Amino acid sequence: MAPADRGEIGRVRIRPVTGEALRRYIPDLARLRIQVFRDWPYLYEGDEAYERRYLETYIRSERATVILALDGDRAVGASTALPLADEAEFVTGPFTGRGLDLGRFFYFGESVLDRRYRGQGVGVRFFEEREAHARSFGAYETA
Repeated sequence: MAPADRGEIGRVRIRPVTGEALRRYIPDLARLRIQVFRDWPYLYEGDEAYERRYLETYIRSERATVILALDGDRAVGASTALPLADEAEFVTGPFTGRGLDLGRFFYFGESVLDRRYRGQGVGVRFFEEREAHARSFGAYETA
């Protein structure tokens, strides 16, 4: 079943995507992440193969979501979220190193948005959608 759009902001449609439905967007999202992170302050050169592998995490995690901003069929923005326990060790390490229970946390990862679509409220919607997704499980104390 195709994910449902969650409204529009100007020409941009907001759509939460989970699991295998995300796969078709991976190439565009990998390129978008490199494009956005290339700018200040990140200055990240990026590697498309790495980005594709990284984004696979959101397909494998049963409770993960990527909130897409779409202009037509083209992804112009994305915001990631998943249970902290499903993240890589370099992210979870500081939590487990302090004895914190990873099951209490829902991790809001990156938000990337093509600069031409900024300043229109898409970033606010990213947070609203991720928060609603995390709350839908009723199991997490902190995002």
